[in-house]
Amino acid sequence: MRQRAEEARAGAVKAHLAELDRLRKYLISRKKTGEPACELVSAIDGYVEKLTGKPFGTTRTIS
Repeated sequence: MRQRAEEARAGAVKAHLAELDRLRKYLISRKKTGEPACELVSAIDGYVEKLTGKPFGTTRTIS
């Protein structure tokens, strides 16, 4: 039962990370149209790093 719950959580986290990645890419692409998103992308990167313990992306791509 515990293993099942852990697997479900891992699946949910994986889906969540994929959605954050899509949002991050969208925000970066909007930068090209003149809409700033540096702070939000940085917040996403920080949140993902906090969840995974690994750096995620780089905000330098939109500076």
